[in-house]
Amino acid sequence: MLPQVDHDRWFAEEVRPHESALRAYLCGRFPTLPDLDDLVQETYARVFKARVKGTVEVARPYLFATARNAALDHFRRRHIVWGEAFWENTIPDMMEDTPDAAELASYNQEVDLLYEAIAGLPGRCRQVLVLCRL
Repeated sequence: MLPQVDHDRWFAEEVRPHESALRAYLCGRFPTLPDLDDLVQETYARVFKARVKGTVEVARPYLFATARNAALDHFRRRHIVWGEAFWENTIPDMMEDTPDAAELASYNQEVDLLYEAIAGLPGRCRQVLVLCRL
């Protein structure tokens, strides 16, 4: 492991000069990112940690690849959190209201159609859908 002073110098000389290009890349590639500053900081933390471990040889390509991966991770987390929030907000509402017979029959038909559609998917697609959504 290299001394901390060397890591600080490396970061200041090899990583920080690319910040404006990194921000432009992220804005162009992921225009719907809600907080660019947080993503840049997350990228810096990941790159610095990799440098300390000794896995970074050339800073610029590693920086941009890490930023891309951090942005994709952000969207994955947001997508999963949305799914959890959806179920948390929907199920209590369904349980509080007592549906009449017509609503119940309609709901059961929709569920049956959903199960049929899921069962008709190829095995791997079905597995991915069930694991990600249900």
